[in-house]
Amino acid sequence: MPDAIIAYRKAIELNNSSPVYWSNLSLAYMNAANYTEAEKAMSQAVALNGSDEYKQRLDEIKKLSAQKLFFSRNIIRKNPLILSWNLNKILMELILKTINK
Repeated sequence: MPDAIIAYRKAIELNNSSPVYWSNLSLAYMNAANYTEAEKAMSQAVALNGSDEYKQRLDEIKKLSAQKLFFSRNIIRKNPLILSWNLNKILMELILKTINK
């Protein structure tokens, strides 16, 4: 987990009513390409401070998330071997973790 995400989560533990912390956490998640968590964090910022700026950022995150989903689905649909390769990679990692215990 990136340091920025850890830092903002700790800041939010200390003061969960700061829309700035939630907004910054959202941006950190965006940098990590975790749009689901970015949207959740920005939604919290909007709930605490319904400014147009925060609402606009939330809309942008939702659009990017939808684009990412569309792009991912199209890649897999056009090349199902990508999905197969990813599943095989995950299974191999699980097997290696089990063996190394």
